[in-house]
Amino acid sequence: GHLCKSQTPMATTKKDTSSNVENDSSEDKPVKAKSELKFSSLKKGGKRKADTKLSSSSDSIDKSKKAKTEDSKPSEKKAVWELSSKRKVKVENWKGMWLINMREFYTKDGKELPGRKGISLKVDQWEKLYSQLSDIDAKAQSGEESEFSLSSRRKTRIIQHRGNTLVDIREMYTKDGKELPGKKGIALNMDQWQKLVEFATDIDEHVKESTK
Repeated sequence: GHLCKSQTPMATTKKDTSSNVENDSSEDKPVKAKSELKFSSLKKGGKRKADTKLSSSSDSIDKSKKAKTEDSKPSEKKAVWELSSKRKVKVENWKGMWLINMREFYTKDGKELPGRKGISLKVDQWEKLYSQLSDIDAKAQSGEESEFSLSSRRKTRIIQHRGNTLVDIREMYTKDGKELPGKKGIALNMDQWQKLVEFATDIDEHVKESTK
């Protein structure tokens, strides 16, 4: 039952709000600058001169804005892909090691924090998963239970849970000669899995760029 609680409207509201704020901050400033320039220059009576001023000023605003955006992209490296309102994939550097973190997040005091449900893959484990995507997807679409190895202890499993097909990326452990699923991992429903398949090429490109 707890696997299906990830869809909430809260994150959508947050997303919409943040995008509105972003639009306001990026669009209002140039428009305001144009209107002020036009008003002050028309007041002086030189329309052609004012138009030239307005054109050159708006061009410089656009150019500086574009340059600033392009310069900030490599340094910011906001590598986040949303699988659902709470579940995300993040490419992060932790103590000098690049990890592909698939996790469910929660919000506390206005801050987004990582939850317990999730797993961080090393680059070689991600590469293994990426190379197996089409085979895993074929099994997932058919609903056939199967396993794919990511490392000696980590696996991607196609499992059935309460009539639903799940793609479970998890670390296993052995007890009494039996291999059992551990706590480190995340079980993706088919919608979330399809999102991961959709984003996989972008994620892989970012991983390769980050680990150059």
